[in-house]
Amino acid sequence: MMLRSCQFIRPLRWVLIRNFDLKFYSSLNNDDTVLEIRRLCRTDNLSNDKKFKLKELLNTYISNKNRDNGGQDYSLINDSVEAIINKGDDLGTFFKNDNEILNILDSIKGLNSENIRTLQFLPVFLNRLALNQKGMVSSTKENGKLLEIYEHMVRFVLMSNKRFHFPKLIEEFYAKNPDPKLFNKFIMKSVESFKSVSPDSKNILILAQYYRFKEFAQSTEIIELFLEACEEELENGYKDNLVDNLHKMVELIDEFCNVNSFEKFYHLSSILKFVAENSIDKELSKFVMLTISKIPNLEKLFFLDKDYGDHSVNTVVTNCIKYNDPYGVIELLARKNIDSNSALPSSWEMLLQYEIYKKERGDELSEAIKEKLIKAYSLLENSDLEKIFNKLILICTYCDKSDLYISQLRSFFKEKIKIDEDCLSFAILINNELNKGDSNRAWKLFLESIGPKYYIDWSTDEDGMYLSVLFKAFTHYCHDTTDDIKTIFKNYKLLKSVGQRLDYNAISAFLAKLIESDYVGDGIELLERELSAPETLQGEEERRNAMRYDSTSLPEIYDQLYSLILTYNKNEETNWVVYNYLCKKFRISFDHFLPVMQKFMSLNRPNACLIIFQQMLKFNKEYGLKLPDETIYCFLFRNFGKQLYEDGVFKLHLYLKTDISINLNINILNSVLEGYCHLQDFLKTRDVFDQACSLPESRGVNNETITLMLKANTYTSLRNLQLFWNNLSEVTGGSYLILNEENYEQYLIGFCYHDEYDGALALAEEWRVNKDIEIGDKILKSLYNWTLLPEKREKVIEWCGKYFPKQYKRLLERKELNVNNFELPSMMDNNIKIVSTK
Repeated sequence: MMLRSCQFIRPLRWVLIRNFDLKFYSSLNNDDTVLEIRRLCRTDNLSNDKKFKLKELLNTYISNKNRDNGGQDYSLINDSVEAIINKGDDLGTFFKNDNEILNILDSIKGLNSENIRTLQFLPVFLNRLALNQKGMVSSTKENGKLLEIYEHMVRFVLMSNKRFHFPKLIEEFYAKNPDPKLFNKFIMKSVESFKSVSPDSKNILILAQYYRFKEFAQSTEIIELFLEACEEELENGYKDNLVDNLHKMVELIDEFCNVNSFEKFYHLSSILKFVAENSIDKELSKFVMLTISKIPNLEKLFFLDKDYGDHSVNTVVTNCIKYNDPYGVIELLARKNIDSNSALPSSWEMLLQYEIYKKERGDELSEAIKEKLIKAYSLLENSDLEKIFNKLILICTYCDKSDLYISQLRSFFKEKIKIDEDCLSFAILINNELNKGDSNRAWKLFLESIGPKYYIDWSTDEDGMYLSVLFKAFTHYCHDTTDDIKTIFKNYKLLKSVGQRLDYNAISAFLAKLIESDYVGDGIELLERELSAPETLQGEEERRNAMRYDSTSLPEIYDQLYSLILTYNKNEETNWVVYNYLCKKFRISFDHFLPVMQKFMSLNRPNACLIIFQQMLKFNKEYGLKLPDETIYCFLFRNFGKQLYEDGVFKLHLYLKTDISINLNINILNSVLEGYCHLQDFLKTRDVFDQACSLPESRGVNNETITLMLKANTYTSLRNLQLFWNNLSEVTGGSYLILNEENYEQYLIGFCYHDEYDGALALAEEWRVNKDIEIGDKILKSLYNWTLLPEKREKVIEWCGKYFPKQYKRLLERKELNVNNFELPSMMDNNIKIVSTK
């Protein structure tokens, strides 16, 4: 009995302690709570009691933050949950029901694709919630929980860049509860989630497919989000998939939006406007117009008494005119919406568009259209007439009206209706000239707009709706003009008078002209001004990180600067300045570092190559650039040696010794050997050679190694050279190696280097007689060129003519023999090959 009683003592004590703890922790302020949470999170092997305490502290922290509307510390929440659930193993022990999990998920505000990575417990929580929904009884309460759970899942999927899971989530939700009202609610919740990230047209299309255009307001919201996604994808160059998705959306609208003809027209008009204004695809535009033409009773619908903004019937008419109205949509709409006695601006806009498109056939403005314009002037407000004026200019460009017709229309509005051109008017005219391929005329129109006749203030275009046309005009002007750089620069200053930064294409085109005219410094200054970080950024480091573009994000500008580094030959300081600017503004592609090093090596700037190598190590830490590979090490060792850059060889060797990413094979050891060999550092050369000899025989010392060691011994003495040659099997550790022509050639050069010309000739004769090696062009050429005494060279010529007359003659014809030249040749090959950028 005593034993039975004792069984309840511990649980009762635990409950008392727990109650005390709850009162204690609830009395803590949030700073104390945070300190206690961090202390517990740092504790190894938390007991269950401490885990429960940590959980209560976390709930206290969350409730205090919710009460104060404060921002959450995501890392604190993550560390706490991770410490409690122990990688998910203890999830069921400490979070026994879904409400406790949902309480934590609901507390997480302001999630985005960056900070969501901090919350490593989210997948564990969401998987637990999903498993708990299996076999759940449908009820109002449980349905609400189901909706909340899947809302969290959608947010996680979208923000963690795992969108390919989204269609599956929709299918799962529908399978668990096919109630139409709840499902539609889930669809709209998903729409809200997409608004907090960058939407994509594929998944928004799926939402539309499931929603089936049941309610007009919600359907409009989905279409708007879809077009927002399309616009972003268009800017990023995903045009092919975009056309397919737009086509499917039109089919969905046509299939499911059949209750109200106006609603179908409204949605299709927004699609047509987007497709036409962005010139996405002519066939797609025709398909949208065909679908509009099939709307039941379209000719009976009257739209012009209401303002539907961009979805108005006039917008549809304008875009149909652009493609010459292949399905007669304009005729259908005109039957109900044209009235010359109306005082509605939209009615007059429709009428005048229709008149110019259908009835104006000549090259001059007709009296009939003039009379209608005068009548409109008597009925409409000035602001309405301004809008109609610009719309008619646009229609004239779509209808290919003559320059004379457009000029007369402009003059008539100015003289009779007192309406002058504005930014939009000139933007339409400039764009029309660009579409016709006349960049010179387009640019003259801009100059005309800011001249004394019009004084157009382009700086009022705060949203940049028309400035894009100016930048396009300047881009084409730079590409096509034959003006000198001073004239182009003057025009650039005129464009800058509008007070806006140039767009990417305009910067790239102007930069090309500056570089072409050898104004490289001005080109760098242009980029510094036009690509600089926004003034709101504080601090040099923040500005630098914000403005370091990926090498593919501004390809034309990047390629121009990169090519300039490789091709500019007038002043190596210019190459260096451009390279450093490229590093400052871009994350340089790994493959581009070696060609840059090759360029600076060819300019006799090995110190620049060492700095570039060190920068690669720095960029590896800053933005994950791949570490220098074997090819880069080999190139630098060999060429540092050739240029006698002692500091470079020594420092690079230190880097190599600590670089665990490099496999120390014979290829890289040979490059180190070559570097020290050219420096004539025999002790270092011998150390590296010993290291090469320690490699397995199949992957160890090779012919190149022997040639380099022969060269190294040549620099010391003839005796050392002969000792090395005569003891090759011993110095290579007994490895069996067949000597090649380069080995024999280098040994022969060693004799000539020490003025033993007779010995060199005797060696060649010995090899010929004994047939140790087939004497080829290399040995003959070296024997001739390295024999520097005239009388000794005569013996060489006599010997060559006697035994190798054809080869000797061929070498003479190729001018490979230094005839009448008795200067000492070099044992270094200084040819630096530039890697092609194409």
